[in-house]
Amino acid sequence: MLVKCPDFLEIKNVVFNLNGNSANGPNGFGGVFYHSCWEIIGTDVCNFVQQFFKTTWVFPKMNSNVVSLIPKI
Repeated sequence: MLVKCPDFLEIKNVVFNLNGNSANGPNGFGGVFYHSCWEIIGTDVCNFVQQFFKTTWVFPKMNSNVVSLIPKI
């Protein structure tokens, strides 16, 4: 099954749909961190997500739950 790689705008929309008041994730960062620091980290987050979609590979010792930015519909 071929999965379409999300573009930067799609990834940003998913990140900004995260609840800013929710508990921190396994990496220690909650939605408010991503919202407030997007100008600094946005390109890196998008590149990471796109690499995962292209290669289905996650860095060793990286919790794959960190990449679960796709909302349920």
